[in-house]
Amino acid sequence: MSEKSKRSNHIGIIKLYENKKLKRSLKMYRNKVYSCGRDSECALPIQGNQYISSTHFKFWCTQFDSTYDPVVYVQDKSLNGTMILEAKGNCLKKIQKDKIVVIKDKTCLYFPHEVQTIDSINKSVMMFKFIIEKKKISNKENDHELSQLLNSIKHNKLFKERWMFNNTFFGSGSFGVVCGCLDLKNNQVLNVCKIIKDTIVPIEDVDEQVFCSAYKKLHGKTPLLLNKVKKERQIMQNLNHPNIVKYISCLTAETTSFDTLDNGDEFTKVNVLLFQEQAYGGDLFSYLLDAKKLVLRSLPEAESLLIVYQIMLALEYLHSRNLAHRDLKLDNILLETPEKLSRVMLTDFGIAKEKCLRMKTCIGTPEYSAPEVGNFHKNTMRDVIQNKLSQGNKKNGYDTKCDIWSLGIIFYYLLTGQPFFEKKYEDDILKRFEEYTLEDLQEWIDDKISRLKEENLVSNECVLFLKKMITIDESNRYDIEDCFQDEYIKNHKKSLESIYKGILNNSQHEEDMSMGNMSKKMKKMK
Repeated sequence: MSEKSKRSNHIGIIKLYENKKLKRSLKMYRNKVYSCGRDSECALPIQGNQYISSTHFKFWCTQFDSTYDPVVYVQDKSLNGTMILEAKGNCLKKIQKDKIVVIKDKTCLYFPHEVQTIDSINKSVMMFKFIIEKKKISNKENDHELSQLLNSIKHNKLFKERWMFNNTFFGSGSFGVVCGCLDLKNNQVLNVCKIIKDTIVPIEDVDEQVFCSAYKKLHGKTPLLLNKVKKERQIMQNLNHPNIVKYISCLTAETTSFDTLDNGDEFTKVNVLLFQEQAYGGDLFSYLLDAKKLVLRSLPEAESLLIVYQIMLALEYLHSRNLAHRDLKLDNILLETPEKLSRVMLTDFGIAKEKCLRMKTCIGTPEYSAPEVGNFHKNTMRDVIQNKLSQGNKKNGYDTKCDIWSLGIIFYYLLTGQPFFEKKYEDDILKRFEEYTLEDLQEWIDDKISRLKEENLVSNECVLFLKKMITIDESNRYDIEDCFQDEYIKNHKKSLESIYKGILNNSQHEEDMSMGNMSKKMKKMK
């Protein structure tokens, strides 16, 4: 079971007080959207008051990483706003219609027809109080290191002029940490800051291969060079699509003085900060995680298709620019809100590549990677397929079709809540598979997909579409244009376009980056 699957149950409670007396408590679970308003179907119905909208506000929680506390959001959906007072605060603010804000522990909400000033909160009014539990796995060493990192950045002049951390965190890795921040020059809009720490900058022009070899010999690991990080930034800042996370800005902050390798090469270290739009709904993996049972769930075919369709639109945009993402997976697909009709966005372009020739680097996440990408030596079914493929007279390397295989694996995940390939097979089973030909292995894949129809999980058209994506022979696998021309997609074209248009109309995404380009794109689809 993955680290994400080990998360505990509810993350907090919202308490409704009337006339200073507790009337109701509601437990909050991850990635579940709750609502409050006059509508009887709201999780917190408040009936008999004309000043309260049918759905006055929504709230939900996400948690990307169990090493950090959950993040709770509130979105106003009313005509007259929602008042908010943070714990230990003395400033009452109004959340305007459709605006999303982060809620801290002991924050209180009020209806504006009852509360307009701090003095009025002591009167007989309705109050909603959020009690958010600490859910992170404590690690004092990591907490201290993170605190030092953030403090060093806070004193950077360029950072202070525009940004402010808001004490929310969305994950970490060997690269650094992803945290929330406010854009002070843009009405304090919530954004995400990806901090890529200890990025290496050689002082003079060096042979990168020689430099990396000398660095690894001295420090025991391959350095992350600034040039590589710049490539991610350059790719992101040239992308403009509603289903790709929006790049905002980038800055670097020096961290150390000069250092020297054994071969005499000098270098310094910097922290690189990539700012991008915030996805309030978490990632697709978290969305599939059942809020109470904490196991992955399956989605209905229609909901799965809508998600896949949006990823297809993003891939069409990327592939038309000769860009391969190369790391498509549930964790790298974000949701604007954790709801059925949410805008989804591709993120993490750290290993994306603009291809001129066929790519040859074995890179990505083994569970999702196409067999022609290379052998990850994990002793899995996927590696069995790759070994067979490399023994044949197949051309070396791979192209953008590697993303289509990954998309097929994601589609299967959505429909079943299960990975397509087991992470580990028994040795005797793997040996049996090793005796298969490539044709036998493709038949095994097709049979597994066909069982979805036999178990009444999906339509026959969906099965046929899925088979064309998870195809071992790259020459027979769909490219992104083939995907759009498949009968399954064409038969659902009108409904998909209509729903998608509604998603964009209700989205937080900027108008000039959404409907203008996308309406033209849809007209070209046949």
